[in-house]
This record gives sequence, C-alpha cells and structure tokens, in this order.
Amino acid sequence: MAFDADPAVIPVFSIVAAGKINGYSGRFKFGGCICPTTVERLVTTTAKFLMTDYEGWPTVAEPVRVRAGLAADGPGGAGALTVRVYGINEDWDEDYEDITLAGIIQSDLTTKKFIRQYRTAVLKVGTRGGKNVGPITVETESGLEMTNIPIGKGQTQMLIFSVPKDRCHMGYTLDFSADTGKTVILRVWIRTEADDTVNHSPWRNTYSAEGIAGGTPAFINIPVPVKFPPKCDVVITVEPDLGNATVHVSLGGHQMPS
Repeated sequence: MAFDADPAVIPVFSIVAAGKINGYSGRFKFGGCICPTTVERLVTTTAKFLMTDYEGWPTVAEPVRVRAGLAADGPGGAGALTVRVYGINEDWDEDYEDITLAGIIQSDLTTKKFIRQYRTAVLKVGTRGGKNVGPITVETESGLEMTNIPIGKGQTQMLIFSVPKDRCHMGYTLDFSADTGKTVILRVWIRTEADDTVNHSPWRNTYSAEGIAGGTPAFINIPVPVKFPPKCDVVITVEPDLGNATVHVSLGGHQMPS
C-alpha cells in the first residue's frame, strides 16, 4: 500500500518553521516499539500510559527527578550529564526544566510541577558525542515513571503527548518505517477534557491507516488533518496485520492558538 505526499501540504511546514504565522509553531512527534504481537503504544519505556481510564497517567502535578541506569551518565562520566524534561505544568501550560544527573542515584527534584511529561533530551555529555551510555528514567516524586531515554538514543522515543490549554495541535503527516515483508495498522487516539479525571471523554479513534507495508519508509498524507483540542491526551498505537514488525512512526504538524 503506497502513500504519496500532497505537495500542497509541504509549504505549511516551511511557513510555520520560518515563523511566518504569528502564534504557530511546528511540532514533530516520534516513537517506536519493538515487534508488536497485539495492539501496542509507540513507546520504548516501561511507563504504562494505558488506555484504560487513568492507569499509568498522572492525576496530580508533581515535581520530577531523573535516575540513570549506569554511573557513566552522571558526574565525571562519559555519558549524559544534564537532561531537559519537557511537559505540561500544573497550570496546563507547556514547560521544561533542566536536570543535572547524579548517576544511579536519584537526582534532585525539579522546582516545577508537571501533570504531563512527554519528552526528555540529553543536553550535555562527557565524551560520548551527545549520547547517553545507559538508560535514563524520569519519574515523579511519588515514583510514577514518566519517560525513558533508551541506551544511546539521546532522547525519548515515545509517540504519546498532551496538548496544553489555549492551544490546539494539527496533525497532517505520518512518516512510517517497519521491517520488510510486514504490514501493520496505525491508529490515532485522543481523550479530551484530560484535566478532568472524572468527566473526561472516552478514548476515541480519530484516524486509522491499515495495511501499511514495511521495507521502504512511507510518507502518509492524512487526507483530513486531525485536530487535537486543548487539554487532550494523544496516543498512537500499532498492531500487526501481517507478521510482527519493529515499527517507527513520526507525526508531523503544528500547534496554534485555539
């Protein structure tokens, strides 16, 4: 099954990236999973983020901290020395904070509180060329795992995110790769009113792409761009259609005032 990009979509990336539209900013989300045998979320972490109510999802904002799997990611080490955590703060605004690693010992807690934390990236390293030596985990003060940087990746690999208040997110392209000879089904899910743990909406499938073949990377132009409203959670899942595949997916789009 082949997908061709609509040339009319391409200029949007360039215009937004160049800062030509006030209040708009480009967004590029990506993640992967290894050999799914059933429906899997695109994450390389043990964080749950299950699509059953709020299991594995934060329900209150907390400070977060970092813990490395190896001492080399820490003071005097060859790996990661400092990381930046990105997410949604207690007021449902986008925010970030830099954290200095302490090796296998937990780092200090952030001064800011996060209700969502969906990306972590290595900022400063010793001698390893921008990468972490071992896995790096971000968890809340109460011990809930939020994100994980796999060995040597330099940043998280998870296609789960949330939209801040007063903003909406438009998704209009998917870049996909998988093992040769395998085909998979991709689905985009959203939960609106995510800040209300009682009256939130159920998970809803807003877009599906079936029978996507592995081997050659595919660029999928979503015919009708998917709109993610303020304060919503977004999860992209993959399931095997023909054989089990290692899958990587990127979602391209932009964020704008709601």
